[in-house]
Formats: sequence, C-alpha cells, structure tokens
Amino acid sequence: MSGQIIFFVLVATWVAFDTYILITRDGRQRLPVEERVSKFVMVSCIIVGMALPVMLSESAQAAWQEPFGPLRRFGLLVMLSGILGRVYIIRWFGAGFTVEVRTPSHLHTSGPYRHIRHPAYAAELTIALGVALAFLHPITSLPAIILPTFGLLFRIRAEERVLRKTLGEDYHRYAARTKRLIPFVY
Repeated sequence: MSGQIIFFVLVATWVAFDTYILITRDGRQRLPVEERVSKFVMVSCIIVGMALPVMLSESAQAAWQEPFGPLRRFGLLVMLSGILGRVYIIRWFGAGFTVEVRTPSHLHTSGPYRHIRHPAYAAELTIALGVALAFLHPITSLPAIILPTFGLLFRIRAEERVLRKTLGEDYHRYAARTKRLIPFVY
C-alpha cells in the first residue's frame, strides 16, 4: 500500500474520531465567549495548518507525489501513535471527557495525567508532528506543526484559566508538579 493511501486513511480516522468526540461530547449549552473563541481558534488552526499549504503550493503538491521514504513512513507511525494515544486518553477519561471547558467533578492526576496536564492535546500535537514528517516539504510541514501548536496553546491557556479559578489551590499544586504537554520538558 502506498504511503499516500496510508496517510489518507490515518487522516480520515483522525478526523472521524475527533468529529465523533465533538458531536457526542458537546454539552449543547450556551458557552462563554472565551470558550467559543478558544475552540474556534484551535480547530481553525489545525484545519488551516493541514489543508491550506497543500492547496496553495504547486511545489508541495508535486513533492507529495514522491515515494514515501523512511522519514515520511516514520511520520505515518508518529501519526498512528498520536491517534491511538488520543483514543486511549479519551477512553481512559470516560464519560467526563468533554470538548468544552467545564469545571470537572474532580481533578484527574493519575494515568495519562500523571506527568502532563493536557495529554489529549499532546496526542493531537503528536498527530500534527506526524503529518509534518509525512509532508516532508517546508511549505507544508512548517504550517502543519506551527499552526496546530499555536491553536492548542491558545486553547490550553483558556482552559487553565478556568481550572485555576474553579479548582483553586488543588490545580495550582498539580500545575506546579506537572508539565503542560511534554513530560519533564514543557
């Protein structure tokens, strides 16, 4: 099977899963403006970072037709690990996982939340890194990682403001001993 086909199967799986989460985990309530804006910025940055460069650059489209060498195939494995990680994290969290910034019933600090505060977003960035490696072209690879990173960091800041405000000292202590996205680093 060609690398391009595997890539599109992985992207379709990722989009289908995230769409399913958006549909089934949405509380259908009127959200504060900051919440709506942060979700819009995050989703827009991911979509634009993945799609627009490919659509606008003929050289990127031509490079896409090149065979998948070892680095591009590694990108596919990175994408797959991010997708599987995201599925695991959301299933681990259970019915309480939501796409909205809400006050949780309790602070999760074990499992995938033991070392980082936003493992589902870390998995999303892992997928974006895999996409950038699979593109392996500067016009497409850079936006594929930079724009989703910006969107997710924007969203994380909005979430953490709510969590610090609503969970108080418990969240402050948790944040002091964990990293945001990359264990032991950031």
